[in-house]
Amino acid sequence: MAVAEAFLDKLGNKEPTMADVRSWIRRRGFRASTLRKEFGVLRRLFVVNGLKWEAKRGEAPKPSDKDGIAQRLDPDLIQEMISIARGKSPSVTSPPTLAHGAFLCLSTMWGLRRSELMEITPACLDTKGSLLYVATKKGGRARWHYVPPEIMVVLLSWGFSAKLTDWQVSQLFMDWREMAGVELPDSVHRLGWHAIRGTLDYELLAAGLSIPEVSNFMRWRRSDSNMATRYASMQVIGRGGSKRMLSFDERKADESVLRVHPFLKNWSE
Repeated sequence: MAVAEAFLDKLGNKEPTMADVRSWIRRRGFRASTLRKEFGVLRRLFVVNGLKWEAKRGEAPKPSDKDGIAQRLDPDLIQEMISIARGKSPSVTSPPTLAHGAFLCLSTMWGLRRSELMEITPACLDTKGSLLYVATKKGGRARWHYVPPEIMVVLLSWGFSAKLTDWQVSQLFMDWREMAGVELPDSVHRLGWHAIRGTLDYELLAAGLSIPEVSNFMRWRRSDSNMATRYASMQVIGRGGSKRMLSFDERKADESVLRVHPFLKNWSE
């Protein structure tokens, strides 16, 4: 709504045209990913109001390699956040809540995006199978993850029965920045949960894991050819009820990552 209102305010009483849309998305100083999102908003604005949308195929802004460059947190800072969450180090501001600890745990252990953090519910925690379900966004691969017992305790302490808004989830990270005393340089105007995801990705590769191993753990997009693994991770029904089990390959893959995970020991020791 904010994008649509800003666009219409700029036009005044003039009926929008494709020329106005093209002028809007040629603004300087905005990342292509932002302009691409706004392009979609304006398309929806045209469609619901019966206006002719004349954009050609491929005309939407395309993110460049430069747009993909984002900041990542120093692993020492992340370890300090975990230490604060566990009560081993003092917070610079107020002490963390159970929600702060659970969301930090999800982020540091599996690199969840903000949109993925918002989707975690009690149904995503399978205590029988020691599993966590992540409904991956951005075309990635939704999957179950093996959860070590000490990590499950942290997640269950919050439980995720309360649904948080995107603003509330972002605010949790801003709280963590303040609790750990993280000051942003002048060149960085915002920092979010993705900064931890970037660090986790980097540290796992630096630990010697292959790109496919890291891609699987971080739930990057995959082809549909790996159906065997998908079926092997389905729910198992038996006389004693049902439980979900990871396939042997997926359990083995998760355990190989956890052996070199840069932050697991901070939650465990």
